Order: sequence, then C-alpha cells, then structure tokens
Amino acid sequence: MGSNKILNQALSLFIKLIMVDVVCFIMGFFVLGITQNSTVRVLIQALQIFCLIAVIYSQCYESGEKDSVLVNSGSKKSMPLKGLYVGIIATAPFLVSGIGLVIAKMFFASSNYVNIYRMINMFYFPFNMSIMPPDMKMKAIGWGAVVLSLLTLLIIPAFCMFSYMLGKVRFSFKETLFYKKADQE
Repeated sequence: MGSNKILNQALSLFIKLIMVDVVCFIMGFFVLGITQNSTVRVLIQALQIFCLIAVIYSQCYESGEKDSVLVNSGSKKSMPLKGLYVGIIATAPFLVSGIGLVIAKMFFASSNYVNIYRMINMFYFPFNMSIMPPDMKMKAIGWGAVVLSLLTLLIIPAFCMFSYMLGKVRFSFKETLFYKKADQE
C-alpha cells in the first residue's frame, strides 16, 4: 500500500515536471532565441530553477506534513527517505536521458545526442547551453561538462527529499521569515 502511494505521488510530480519543462522550453527558446547574452542566460536559468523549486516544494512539503500527522497518530510507519524515492521515480525519464548522454559520450563521438538531451532536460537548458555549446559534437565535449550536466539531474530528487523533511518537521520558511513569534512568558 505504501509503495502505491509513492508511485501516485511520483506520477503526480512527474506530470507537474512535464508542465514546468514545457514552460522552461517556451522561456528558453523565445528569450534565448532573441539574445545569447550570458547575463540573460543566468537570469533565465534562475527563473527556471525558481519555477521548478516552487512546484516541487509545495507537493513534497504537503506530503511530509500529512505523513507527520499519520506517524504521530500511530496509523503509519515513518519513511524518512520517502521524498527521495518520490523524486527519483518522478525524474526517472530525465535520469535515463543522462545515462544516454554518458553512452553517447563513450561510444558515439560523432553523435548529436546532446541536443536531444538538452530538449528533454529543459529545466537546465541555459546551463547546458553554456557548458555544452550546440555546435559541438560529443567528441569535442569534455567529461567535466558531461559530469556537471549529470549532477544537475540530482537537484530534483535532492530537493524533493529536503522539502519532504521540512514538511515532516513542519518547518515553514514563510512563518520564519514573515511572522514574528510572540514572547512566551
């Protein structure tokens, strides 16, 4: 029963990630199509990461908060890595594209797979454009750029785990930043 709920949450998160990917596609191509300025590239990447984090945080925090209530009432067993599991399952297609990038780098030096990889992982399109320019073949791209690009794929599962844990302990940035707690006497 617990794994079914994890799969449902992962599917829900995956659908939201696809929607964010489409928004990032639109932002990336229209804005970066107009200018190739590196400052604009950094701003677009920051905006895309913000959109990604907003979607992930709300769902995983809420899930952690609900699970905290169920664990405290004794009706559910604690799963501290549930957020990580959900994040890994939800990003599985993106992670598979990363494996494809490594395979293309190792065996298909003349391949143009990097363009497909960038299209699948639009969340990090400006970053990937900077470290792996579009006119380069796989042979010309260094292993350092490939590894850096693969590390970006771990952002979503890590942030899912972080958001879930914050929900479990009911730590709210909004309350911490905007509300002053009354002095207790």
